[in-house]
Amino acid sequence: MRIDMSSTNADAPAGGKRGEVNVDKVTCDFSGNRVLHETDLTVQAGEFFTLLGPSGSGKTTLLRIIAGLIDFTSGRVSIDGSDVTRLPTQQRDIGFVFQNYALFPHLTVAQNIAFGLKLRKVRGAALTKRVDEILDLTELGSLKDRHPSQLSGGQQQRVALGRALAQRPRVLLLDEPLGALDRRLRQDLGSEIRRIQQESETTAIYVTHDQEEAYILSDRMGVMEAGFIRQVGAPREVYSAPTSAFVANFLGETNTFPGEVGGHEAGATVVRVGDYAVTATGQPALKPGELCTLSARPEQIRLSTGLGTVPAGFEPVADVTVTEARFFGQTIRVRLSDVNGSYLVDLDSSDSIPEPGAPAVMSIRSHSAVVLPANR
Repeated sequence: MRIDMSSTNADAPAGGKRGEVNVDKVTCDFSGNRVLHETDLTVQAGEFFTLLGPSGSGKTTLLRIIAGLIDFTSGRVSIDGSDVTRLPTQQRDIGFVFQNYALFPHLTVAQNIAFGLKLRKVRGAALTKRVDEILDLTELGSLKDRHPSQLSGGQQQRVALGRALAQRPRVLLLDEPLGALDRRLRQDLGSEIRRIQQESETTAIYVTHDQEEAYILSDRMGVMEAGFIRQVGAPREVYSAPTSAFVANFLGETNTFPGEVGGHEAGATVVRVGDYAVTATGQPALKPGELCTLSARPEQIRLSTGLGTVPAGFEPVADVTVTEARFFGQTIRVRLSDVNGSYLVDLDSSDSIPEPGAPAVMSIRSHSAVVLPANR
């Protein structure tokens, strides 16, 4: 079902979509400490954008600045080209979903959804029609007369989402709304949030520290650390081509190798790692002879017993010793070491399980590793 977006509190831009958010050089200080450094960000209308990062990275601060819930030190926030920097929250045409849902316990599901509409003087048939639309969208029609105490955590989350969407906001802001739920329920409800956002055609900005949530939900995401947005891109792009050691390590496991730039060829960078040379991507500005770090995901690495058995399409990077190998169902997780450190490789579950103490050659899929500056 597609929800009618024609009746809104703000005119749609010429392109038809609403909810483009622009953050321009925004900074924020708390008690003399800078918690958000000069930040620029554009979220496209209709996009599902995730702010991902560890605790204290500034993601919730940025979300609340967009919402108008906290003051900031400098910069500008606009929605659909209109400056909302000095507007109070209730005039920004946004919806906000909190982690604890913040439902009214004495109101039914339908009454919770209707609450904001009544504040905006929606009455009679228009109110009933809109509440029914949201009950249909969130699949809560059979529960409309229940109170929050009679609902599961996932059902309460959908009520909070429906209440936020009922007023047809230009932008929906979600602050870790699945954080209190167990892993399986988070996955299921994450998919529901994505479905509802797409069907309502609302721009969504979602805060989480969970990488899996970000991968499942996002059109694009911004990875934050220490008050900076370190990288913005589609989930696969950011995972496969991190631009810093922080992003590489925060978004799952990675292996790093100290290396030296050997040169550039056909848009790739050749990196010398010990006696080997690996063809990688990234950092064309690095000059031959400069020190660098090679980053490779565990699933992009294979093991063999010698140089003659390196698989086609792979390039050797290190001679290592197996320290541990365990069967993990879909994968075999192998830990290895050499004089430079330790490594992690995920092999296919059909491969043989290597014995601890066995020598091996690690090889990386050509063009899958990423070159990072040595100091990053």
